[in-house]
Amino acid sequence: MEEIRQAALCYYRDSEPEIKMKAAEQFMSMDGDGDGKVSITEFTEYLKSAGCNVDKNLSRNLFEELDRDKNGVLDFEEAIVFFYISTKRMIICGGCGSFIRDVYFTCIQCFRNKSQDAYNLCCDCYASGQGRSDEHKVFLDNFTALKFIRQSIEKGQTSKRNGVVAAVAVFVAKAAARHAALHAAGAAGEVAVGAAVAGAFGPVVQGAAVLGVAKAAVVVAAVSAACSIM
Repeated sequence: MEEIRQAALCYYRDSEPEIKMKAAEQFMSMDGDGDGKVSITEFTEYLKSAGCNVDKNLSRNLFEELDRDKNGVLDFEEAIVFFYISTKRMIICGGCGSFIRDVYFTCIQCFRNKSQDAYNLCCDCYASGQGRSDEHKVFLDNFTALKFIRQSIEKGQTSKRNGVVAAVAVFVAKAAARHAALHAAGAAGEVAVGAAVAGAFGPVVQGAAVLGVAKAAVVVAAVSAACSIM
């Protein structure tokens, strides 16, 4: 919980004013009597009113972990940790129903299906098989799942970037071919211009296609240099 606490305080410190306002509003919603402190009763009532599906034991255990100084109430700084958990990291084990603090395993089927709620297991339940079913068979630990997301994002960005480079290469190749054709044709007339464009444009574009997107940038640079010389 200490690592989560540190992450929560850093998240709050670096957040926009709107996020900090939401944290303050949540604290005021929990603080039923307005005394600047949240009791276990107020905390439990807030969870119920917010529609959090947690049992009484779980809510008490969570409260006790949030109560860092063990004085029986939550101050604003301790409540910030709950704000972080409830908005960014409220992960409940589908096997035993406990709040997961550390490494956990997430169901791949649910992970890929955006319309379906996430299904996670703590290490103990994953090891024992508790919480598994035909609906939840294949799991990844959270670090591997995060790596999978990162790789998917990077792959998408690379594909998009390559598409832009290819489009630029074709555009510049067309412009260079037309410029070269006009320069060569001179006053030969439209027929000669058309033939020159076809002759100059075809090899450049075909060459870029053969070289591939990675080398297309080299073609762009070379053609651009040629255009500036003409």
